[in-house]
Amino acid sequence: MERLPPLARAVYVLREAFSHSHAEIAEILTITESASQQHLHRARSRITRLVVLRTDDASAISDGAGLTEKLLQYDNPQASPPSHGPASNQQPRNGASLATL
Repeated sequence: MERLPPLARAVYVLREAFSHSHAEIAEILTITESASQQHLHRARSRITRLVVLRTDDASAISDGAGLTEKLLQYDNPQASPPSHGPASNQQPRNGASLATL
């Protein structure tokens, strides 16, 4: 919202948060109804673009070195489970077998 121009932000808040009509918004902000509609349309479009961009960025960042793909490979019953290094071949210290864990 902070990236919207002030007038577009005002129109967006008045319409979405307070449910004012375009006629009421036009009177409050001393603009025409068509200008109110135009500002609302542009605000919604810009917010949608920003949300999509942030979602794409978050997905790319949160995937952390292909973690999602590794998990999907592990979930595939035909794929072998991921290796956890040399320690994965050792028995637990208490003498229990891995099958009982």
